[in-house]
Amino acid sequence: MSDKQLKTLRKKLKQDRDDALNAALISANGTGIASEAEGEFALERFAQLDRRLEALPKVPRIREPGPYDRNSPHSYILDKLAATSPMPVPGIDPRAAQARLAQHAQDVAVGRRAKDELAHRSAARRGVQVRDGGTIVRPDGSTKNVRTGDLSSATGSGGEFAPPAWLLDEVWTPVARGASPFLTLSPPTPLPQYGFELVLSRLAFGAVASQVENSTVAQDPGAPTDSLTSPVITLTGQATASQQWLDRGHSVDEVVATEAALSFAEAFQDQLTTGSGTGANLLGVMNVSTSSVDGIPGAINTSYTSASPTVAGLVTAIGQTIGQVADARRLMPEAIIMRGSRYAWIASEADSNGDPIQRPGTGLRPKDSSGPFGPFGPVAGLPVYTADAVPNDLGSGTDQDAVVVCRPSDFLLFCSEPSLDVWVEPDGANTMTVNIGWRVYCSAFVNQYPSNIGVLTGTGLVVPSGF
Repeated sequence: MSDKQLKTLRKKLKQDRDDALNAALISANGTGIASEAEGEFALERFAQLDRRLEALPKVPRIREPGPYDRNSPHSYILDKLAATSPMPVPGIDPRAAQARLAQHAQDVAVGRRAKDELAHRSAARRGVQVRDGGTIVRPDGSTKNVRTGDLSSATGSGGEFAPPAWLLDEVWTPVARGASPFLTLSPPTPLPQYGFELVLSRLAFGAVASQVENSTVAQDPGAPTDSLTSPVITLTGQATASQQWLDRGHSVDEVVATEAALSFAEAFQDQLTTGSGTGANLLGVMNVSTSSVDGIPGAINTSYTSASPTVAGLVTAIGQTIGQVADARRLMPEAIIMRGSRYAWIASEADSNGDPIQRPGTGLRPKDSSGPFGPFGPVAGLPVYTADAVPNDLGSGTDQDAVVVCRPSDFLLFCSEPSLDVWVEPDGANTMTVNIGWRVYCSAFVNQYPSNIGVLTGTGLVVPSGF
């Protein structure tokens, strides 16, 4: 095939692909395509055409890199600073920086509509509705008075706050997942661009039984339903940096993204572990109600009481918690979450022969290769993940920790892509201090099946001396 024919074919495939995406987006607005199934078909056709485009032989051409590609000489953070700061940034023309930021925002806008549509559909497939100030996006994709709008390169449209893609793919995501066991065990679904609450509807079918021919079918009176609501919270942070560090520092963008990702992962793990579920907080596993609602059993709370706790006694108590969760959830739990010091205490105990009680291995459901937070173990047959989000100030003496047994595959986690901004306060020019801020929007349901969670506490969990 000649270069001219390749160009013609590529142009046609691009047009067909764009038409498929437009059809899917029209479907989301409730016009043009009659059903959700046809919208899904349009999205699948978009993906197929995109793969065909990728498979075509490339016509030799010179490609100009994006303004903030991995090997670009330009820094996103320094350009943001140069475009807004009253202090000059050495070697950066403010007008050129503004032009690069505008191009970057335009590039981000190209893919944002498709990502947002896919995020809405992904949430809907899980039975999750997106509530936007009282407006609902229904699971079938239909909408009513939903705030809509496309990103553009205009200031304030959002694209200028999106970090370069390579920072997200190569730095942010690996660091965030590696620093939080729950993010590793239950990877988040993209959060739709708009909405202040997520709503998950539940329907309990409790009466399923064999039927004698022509007799009355077993029924669950009223087929009770309920719904769970989770707020969309903002995890945000801010750091200050000296102008000198920005001027002379190495890999500024990568350093900032790494530190922000670590901070985000720690904050999200805290929310998923001990969040109160009120105000600007998600509901964490340690605060899920133990009460049964409409036949749906609650979380399991167990206790290990001992004035002289031993590893053997604690492992027995963990095993009992696992068994109670398995019976209530009717499926085995998948992981144990405990503090690193607690696992070190277990791993350091020796039996009567001087061999470690804690045998090597990762348990019944090993994940990927062990990282700094696990999986370790097994303990009572399950892999252990460590998280300092588990408190160690429980009990009347504020000197006890806890052990959490759970099924993270039952969780539904949602996260937006991070936004990043750089600015100088009015008096910043006098101190040569720069502010770097970031934010991520998150939501979560750890209580879709409350009985997937078992929390073990008690006097036998007094923090071990020396650990």
